Amino acid sequence: NSVRRSVILKVFYMEIRMFKRIFLTSAVCLMVSPSLYAGEGFGLKLGIDSVGSDEFSSGERFETLKLGASYHFNDFAEISMSAGTSITDSVTLSQTDTFINNFQRSSEVSEITYEDTISVDSMYSVNVRFNIPFNENYGLFVSGGYQQLNIEGVLNTRFDDNEPANNPDEAFLNGASDCEITGIESFCGNTLSTLKFEESFSGFVGEAGLFWNVSEKISIYASYNSMSDEDVNFSSVSVGVNFIF
Repeated sequence: NSVRRSVILKVFYMEIRMFKRIFLTSAVCLMVSPSLYAGEGFGLKLGIDSVGSDEFSSGERFETLKLGASYHFNDFAEISMSAGTSITDSVTLSQTDTFINNFQRSSEVSEITYEDTISVDSMYSVNVRFNIPFNENYGLFVSGGYQQLNIEGVLNTRFDDNEPANNPDEAFLNGASDCEITGIESFCGNTLSTLKFEESFSGFVGEAGLFWNVSEKISIYASYNSMSDEDVNFSSVSVGVNFIF
């Protein structure tokens, strides 16, 4: 029995050593085998962000074009700087003023639309990114850094449209007021004005996303990031492509 037990233990330890050799050999092969990771080098990033904030009750989002430059220390770490601006303005409120400019010459109704808008005038960020590969093609990444958002917009006077009379001549003969006849807001006691505003927000930005290495020099990514400036929170969903030289 003791001889049998000794043989079993010997075989068991041999199997453990064999599995250790297999594991170490596999790890070395993975480390030295060619992959689609480009390693060290400079890069260029082009992306589109859809930015939103809890500051804006209307739930508007800004579609922002972003361009960045990066330096890749290795397959797993990089630093990048980016800048961007809105592609289009987001309309937060639309008001239409209907009126007759000169009813004695024409009864044609005119319209002017006043739109409140908001957009990202510019955005800048510096980030450090860490890649967590699943395999040579796909992986997860996380990043953190500093971001500044410069917001601009237009605010118009709030008003309830005073519509002109259906028959201005008849209304005039019946003694209607200029406001009731023409619907011109200044005759109705409303002064329409436009205010342009700018505001800046900055703070720590964190990002997490997935990437796909299309080739050794090109990768596509999709991510979610969040930034806070005191009580104001911004978040964005991003898609883009990275080029490595």
